Amino acid sequence: MSSVAGTMACMIWKGTPHYAHIEYNEKKDPSDGLPDEDVTAIDEIPVYSINKPKPESLAVLRILDSVKIEVRPKMMKKSRLIEELEEIGIIDKNASIGANTVS
Repeated sequence: MSSVAGTMACMIWKGTPHYAHIEYNEKKDPSDGLPDEDVTAIDEIPVYSINKPKPESLAVLRILDSVKIEVRPKMMKKSRLIEELEEIGIIDKNASIGANTVS
């Protein structure tokens, strides 16, 4: 579990995670009595960026979330969504005239 947390931390803070391949020996470490270990290889683990959604995408999701309470879940007419997006300034009213005529 700590390896997952370390990889996630590297994704967030732009670090480089590594994985150390360990081979345990029959010999015991005299200081603690645990098996002796050798690092046989170290691999760099790839990380992926976690991008925050665009404000426009979050606005659409907020509108859809508010509508699902009023109507059947996840149902909304496109024309109403366009009107809502025009009201909050996400899309230009003149640019959406053609989209309003399509049902």
